[in-house]
Amino acid sequence: MIILLKAEKNQIRQIDKETEILFDLPPLYFENYQTIFVNEISIKWKTSRRNISTSLHCTLIDKSPLNPMQQLLFVHQNYESNFLFYSPTRAQEYKIQRSTLQSAQFNLITSEKAIIQEVYIQLFISDARIQQIYQK
Repeated sequence: MIILLKAEKNQIRQIDKETEILFDLPPLYFENYQTIFVNEISIKWKTSRRNISTSLHCTLIDKSPLNPMQQLLFVHQNYESNFLFYSPTRAQEYKIQRSTLQSAQFNLITSEKAIIQEVYIQLFISDARIQQIYQK
């Protein structure tokens, strides 16, 4: 299942280098065995940026000794632009720890203070609840 999340200025709350993204999340329920990964992310900066690192953190995934910050994605923009687009060539898949998408919190942490105008994130969520139909 692919979900596209979009946040504009009024849904973005920034404090220094950390940004809380207040997505309007659909009512989606999960099973214990489902996983998630980021398929694409795009960020529109207010001003051009170069050599800025950004990490996406989400309370939807497991907090573990290997991932204590619940980091879902890390990306570095090494070119100057007011727009970042990234689609990982090898997506890192994480186990979902919450029962609903609406209870998740998304944060972006940047290497420098940067004003974000819009964020688009495309998530892929494994849907093991789909049952095969057997023909008789």
